[in-house]
Amino acid sequence: MAEEENAPMPIETIEQTIASGYSWAQAASDVAGNPFVFDDPVLGFTEFEDVMDIDDPGDATYSTVASAGAVPILQSDIINALPNEMDSDAQSILAMEMFLNVDSAYGDINQVFEDDGAVNQETFMKAVETTLALAAKAGPMGYGTTTKYLNILTSAGGASAGELNQRFQEEQSKSSGMFPGLVLNRVVDSGFANVLGRTASKREQQEFAELVLELGDSIKGVEHLGLEAEEFAREENPQEAQMMDYRSAADRIMNVMGLA
Repeated sequence: MAEEENAPMPIETIEQTIASGYSWAQAASDVAGNPFVFDDPVLGFTEFEDVMDIDDPGDATYSTVASAGAVPILQSDIINALPNEMDSDAQSILAMEMFLNVDSAYGDINQVFEDDGAVNQETFMKAVETTLALAAKAGPMGYGTTTKYLNILTSAGGASAGELNQRFQEEQSKSSGMFPGLVLNRVVDSGFANVLGRTASKREQQEFAELVLELGDSIKGVEHLGLEAEEFAREENPQEAQMMDYRSAADRIMNVMGLA
């Protein structure tokens, strides 16, 4: 009897125990902080059985934490759903939402659509790749901070097509002044680099565009625009500017001493 109690557990039983006991929550915990352990990272969890089963994505809710019965949403689920679910209108909605809500998705508003109004496919796919990467970093296999990017990719962000279109048109009107949006962004990025040692965020680019509209004809050329960009960077980020000044002063001293 004692021999039977001490007999080793069959390997099949061990495998079944491991398989049944290894939850998605445990898997997420094991690889937390490294979203690229798997080639196909989990972007979030939902109660839906599959991305393709979501009839109305606006009703979908996601979490970075796996609860009992939660279903993982993989990166491949999103990629596989995009070609099947997205007609031209759906692409337009996603393109506008990525531009408005993902700072690094697009460099300029003119990159979103072609001249004929169709979605620019090259920049659209780059924006999707950027948003997917952010979803992986922010999801349960990464920092576990937010499902914002997963919401955007599945149109579960809550914004209607009308709201997105109105906000997008407002941004277009801001960039339609005497300086094209691409020029404005390049100038403000250069100004920020000179003063802060970094480029401007999308929010800072948009705020500078609003400032340029207010200044109107008082800006005399691109050189004057560059000075305004530097002043704007310094006023909006005084502490960063001061640190950059200290660093530049230290560099000059080291150059004089021959230590650079």
